[in-house]
Amino acid sequence: MAFISVSIVAQIEATTNDGKKILVFPDGTWKDKESKNDTTKVQHNVSDCNYWIATTTDKMTGESSTHSTKNLIVSNDGAKTGIVICLYKSKGSSIIMYIYPYGAGSCIEESSKVNILFTDGSKLELNHDGKFNCKQTVYVGFGGIFGKGGKLDELKTKKIQTMRVWTSDGNVERDFTVDDQNEFLGVINCLTK
Repeated sequence: MAFISVSIVAQIEATTNDGKKILVFPDGTWKDKESKNDTTKVQHNVSDCNYWIATTTDKMTGESSTHSTKNLIVSNDGAKTGIVICLYKSKGSSIIMYIYPYGAGSCIEESSKVNILFTDGSKLELNHDGKFNCKQTVYVGFGGIFGKGGKLDELKTKKIQTMRVWTSDGNVERDFTVDDQNEFLGVINCLTK
């Protein structure tokens, strides 16, 4: 009985601007109060870095790395096609974004591009910073030797509406859901703190 009363006290009922009743938890997550099932996705606060990123240590080398806790999968067909994004912070504090486009060939040219449309209508073009590969890996670095500080600032402050990733055989383009947008912002802001 004591456990139940503690969990009830630990959450706060709130009303959103549009009148929806939600439950807010101490870790900044929330869920729709009126939901009758457990499939409601819990929303995480963009600044909750313990949720978005992790630091792991290699058992063999003792070296630590900080990275997103999971890959962001932007897909509308169960990840058969789409875009997978992993963000990583290097030793030199550069941010590395690995982008894996599925659905338009596996080879990435040295001249491949990533086009981003933000929800405010502005656009950003990023260059693949790696070499030609047929491993479906687009590599984009920010900070340190990569520069692109202004482009990183845009990614930290604007929500992505659509991303298009070019391959040797065409491109993969996907729209970000609100959850995708928040996940990307949460990870990239936590990695740059």
